[in-house]
Order: sequence, then C-alpha cells, then structure tokens
Amino acid sequence: MAEPAAASVAWVRLAARTDTRILATQWMTEHLPPGAHVARLGSVIFPIADPVLPSQVVPIDLPPGSVNLANHDVTHVVTHEHVIPFSVVPAGQWAAIRPHVRLLAEFSPWRTLPGGGFEREDAFYIPLWGFDHLVRPGPLVRVWAVEPAASSARR
Repeated sequence: MAEPAAASVAWVRLAARTDTRILATQWMTEHLPPGAHVARLGSVIFPIADPVLPSQVVPIDLPPGSVNLANHDVTHVVTHEHVIPFSVVPAGQWAAIRPHVRLLAEFSPWRTLPGGGFEREDAFYIPLWGFDHLVRPGPLVRVWAVEPAASSARR
C-alpha cells in the first residue's frame, strides 16, 4: 500500500505546480512588447500543446517547414519540446532558424533531463511514474527573440 500511496502523493504535488506553458505566457505578458509578432513551433500534430499567447502580441502561423521569419514579420519565436510527440520542434526547420534567434527565457519541467514515464499517445504532461525527474508539468518552453540583423538580411 505504501508505494501506490507515495505515487499518488507525488502525482498530486506535481499536478499542483504551475505548468511551464502558464509560466511562459505570464513571462511573455510581462516582457514582450505590445504588437510583437510571435510564431510557435512544437505542435507537429495539432496545437493542443502550444503555450497561449498574451493578448498584446500578434500570433503568426508559419506554414509547415517555413524558415524565413522575415517574410512573416516574426519578431519572437516560442518553442516547446517534450518526450511525448505533441511537443516536437521539427529538426530541419529549427536548424535553419536557430542561428537567427537569441534565447530570452526558458521554462523547464525537468529536474533531470528527460525523465518520467509518460503515455506517448496522450498530450498529458504529468508522468505516470518517475515523478522525481520533474519539478512541474508541461513541455520545455523557450522564448526567443529574432535577431534584427538576421531579419533585415533576409528581406
């Protein structure tokens, strides 16, 4: 009885902590300028796992695989990654974009990278076991600024 009880307590403690996507949205609300054009990368299947963008920014939906941020007037990029397939930044797309952005903020669920036992078919960011690997639910969320030199050079 002790093991299931301990797992239940660990699950509830983890679930009670603020999800990384909420932390990222709060940070963006406080730090991104009004009118910032923000693209999200990570939802390959559908945007169920995307962090919510604050109301003062303009969401930019990049076409699949698009790497030219300047053509879409993107000023910021939000990425989310996880071991489950609902938060995966496309490697080829990211390899082309990464040299042109600068990290502003990171919100990690991990105590140790990566850990926990997740149901891969479910976009639920709380593990079924291995709770000690996490500090909170959610994917790894990063907020990036598009470098002005890269943006103007691509026009």
